[in-house]
Amino acid sequence: ATLKVRGIVSVQANIQVGELAAIMTLKGELVAVGEAMMISKDMVKKEAGVAVKSSQVFMQPGMYPKM
Repeated sequence: ATLKVRGIVSVQANIQVGELAAIMTLKGELVAVGEAMMISKDMVKKEAGVAVKSSQVFMQPGMYPKM
């Protein structure tokens, strides 16, 4: 699974390509971890693209309704 930039609300500063990144809900719950595919500055500025390629998902499917 991947996290695309359109799904990002906020980003921690200074994330670099290849670093481990956590994907969190707005409530601070861990969804998944994965590899950053772009720097944090681009995650906020770009309108399209893959920000994080997840390697392990922790949140159970169906926890939140699909949008």
